[in-house]
Amino acid sequence: MEPQLVWVDVGASLKLNCSFSGHPVTSVTWIRNGVEIDNVEVVKNQTHHVLMLPNVRVEHFGVYQCQIFDGNSRFASDLSEVQLAGI
Repeated sequence: MEPQLVWVDVGASLKLNCSFSGHPVTSVTWIRNGVEIDNVEVVKNQTHHVLMLPNVRVEHFGVYQCQIFDGNSRFASDLSEVQLAGI
């Protein structure tokens, strides 16, 4: 699966969207470069989560994915690769 490229400048804001359907969704986890991330702002409702990075730093660049767990199965979103703009 090829990631969708997302270009962003250091210091800019970034929002990554994760939409899903089905009930019940018991958890949504964000992954960067294969590792679960925490200590990030996530705006959420019953069918949509948005990962918010208000001040992008170099360590934020990489491949992101959200994983949805419905209690029985885990589903993964498409990949988004965040890259530095202007190179």
